[in-house]
Amino acid sequence: MTMVFMIFPKELLSLFNADEEILSIGINALRIMSLSFVSASVTIILGYGLSGIGNGVINMVSAFIRQLIIPLVLIYITGKLFGLSYVWYSFLVSEIVAMVYALVSSLSYKFVAKTHRLACGIKVTFLT
Repeated sequence: MTMVFMIFPKELLSLFNADEEILSIGINALRIMSLSFVSASVTIILGYGLSGIGNGVINMVSAFIRQLIIPLVLIYITGKLFGLSYVWYSFLVSEIVAMVYALVSSLSYKFVAKTHRLACGIKVTFLT
């Protein structure tokens, strides 16, 4: 998806009958925001993986970082200091910060191996 948004932003925006003013703003915005797709996917996969083994806190905190805390602060600051053209970088920075948090948190998470015996007698080990 990142490559599609990088290569065809004008075509994607034209699906919504965008006029020239929207195109001039949107092409740059789509290209910048598409760079965040890779780090967002890492954050989401790590968060849901850890939620699946019983630690939903990392997922919740990374979601707050990437969708609320960092973007709001950076959008306000970049909007005031640099204008609309630089606001789009706020999303990229927030995704990178959330990804670093998710990576560090998942690497420091203490996994515990639990072995269970199924009814048929087979032993199964799970990481939790």
